[in-house]
Order: sequence, then C-alpha cells, then structure tokens
Amino acid sequence: MNCNNLTIRYMHKYLLIFLFLLPLCRDSVTAQSLTPIRDVFVAMPDSIHPLVTKNNRLDLIDFIDNNMEAKVRNRMDTYVTLEQLTPEYLRFRTSNRGLMEMRSFTWQPNDTTFQQVVAVVQTVQGGFGENAVRHSNIRFITPDWQPIPDVTVAMPQLSGYFSGTLTDSTLIEPALHARLSLTDFTSVEMRLSADEETLTCLLQTGDLNREERKAANQIVQPIVLHWNGTGFNGK
Repeated sequence: MNCNNLTIRYMHKYLLIFLFLLPLCRDSVTAQSLTPIRDVFVAMPDSIHPLVTKNNRLDLIDFIDNNMEAKVRNRMDTYVTLEQLTPEYLRFRTSNRGLMEMRSFTWQPNDTTFQQVVAVVQTVQGGFGENAVRHSNIRFITPDWQPIPDVTVAMPQLSGYFSGTLTDSTLIEPALHARLSLTDFTSVEMRLSADEETLTCLLQTGDLNREERKAANQIVQPIVLHWNGTGFNGK
C-alpha cells in the first residue's frame, strides 16, 4: 500500500476521534472552569447589600469553612448569616425578613458557546406567621456581576398553581373566593435548589383571610421549573 495513502487513512481516523471527543472535552473544561460561588459572593458589589462589607463576607466564608456558625454583625450591628455554601450554591440570610440565594449554571446561548451564569434570587418577607407574604425577584449575572438579560424564565401562569384536590367540602366556597382574590399580581416566592438545577415557585396566600387561606393551601401547589441550558422552563 502506498505510504501516502496509509498516512491519509490514519489522519482521517485520528481526525474523526478528535471531532468525537471535542464536545466531551469542551464540556469538561467548562465544568472545571466555573468560578466557585464563594468567589462570586466575595466579589459582590457593595451596592447590592450596602450594610454588608467585603470583610463581612470573607468572615462568613471562613466561619463556614471551619464548621462554625457563619454569623456576623453588619454595619447596622444586626446579624447576617451564611446558612449554606457549596461550590455552586449559597444561601445568605440578610435579615429576619430578607434572603439571598445564588447558584451557578452553564448557559448555552447558541450551539457553540458555553458560559457560566449565576442566578441571584432575592426574597423579602412582609408580615409574620400565617399572614407572611414573601416576594422574590430573579436576575442573572456573570461571575463578575455583569447583567445577562437574555436568560429566559418561563414564569407560571396563575392557573398553573391550582393543581391540588380539595378534600374538605366545607371549603368549596372559601376556595372559590380565594381563587378570585389570587391574581397575576399575587406575590410569588422563588427558591433555588442546592442539589438540583431547579427553581421552585410558590404562590403566596398570606393576604387571604384564614378560611380562604386554609382552602387555598389545599389546592395551590408549588411549581418546579427546570434549567435547560438557556433558562428555566416547566419541563
């Protein structure tokens, strides 16, 4: 066999192997090069939480790394707490009514581009006990806190939350009133998962009266959105 032909055959063979392994290598490099969420937290601009200094954040991480309660006093001499920290996720209690969650995802805006995106969910609570209402907002940033406006979130329609079964017949009428009271403007609490690439949405019922709230809590169910590479959807 001609040596040139043999060389070409081997070149084709190795080229095919390289093209087959390239996506696997690219994904591996992408996963390994993600900025740890702790570094994103430390780099948080002071304007996000002006009462929490960079030294506060560094101390919180140091405490949690040493299996200590990660609680420090902020500039107003009130406590903030880092409740959970993993390489991809953190849960930061900013006050008795405020919570911040952050989680890293691999974002694929097109067929050839992979980029780290960080989802930031901030939740504020109004009221206490049965009347508590939590309202969340979500945004997406780069690890250096530049906004990424193109990530999609398929927020559920109001009707999607009503998937439970009413087991108490005496609550039929309060349930009807509750459904009329809950509108598209009703507050929604959002929760990121530390273990899964999901976003859970919970319609708030704290503004209802006690009987309506009891009925609504039987028929209003959480909705879980799943990360699909470009954003969160219901599948």
